[in-house]
Amino acid sequence: MNDEFSRVLSQQMEYYSSDPNADRMNRLKGEMSQVRNVMIENIDKVLERGDRLELLVDKTANMQGNTFRFRKQTRRFRNTGCSNNPPPNNYLCCAGFRLPWDHTTFMPKMRSRA
Repeated sequence: MNDEFSRVLSQQMEYYSSDPNADRMNRLKGEMSQVRNVMIENIDKVLERGDRLELLVDKTANMQGNTFRFRKQTRRFRNTGCSNNPPPNNYLCCAGFRLPWDHTTFMPKMRSRA
């Protein structure tokens, strides 16, 4: 019986040593290792995305503050000037009186020779 058992034992040892698919435990360990690596990569990507989202939120808050300041400055600028009523677009307000903005109003008219 000992000879018979040793022969079966040597066959089984040879089978499990040479055929990697025969050992279910090693195959399962390999699959678990692959799943673990994929999960670690996914967690790293989620953390990276969270960092980018935090940066985006900070930039948005900064932009909102800049918008508020810009709106306040434009209102202040619009309300200031030579008078409470700003001059029309084609006039320049300077030293308390208005000058025409268009330079062609100062040029003499050309007479036609006929």
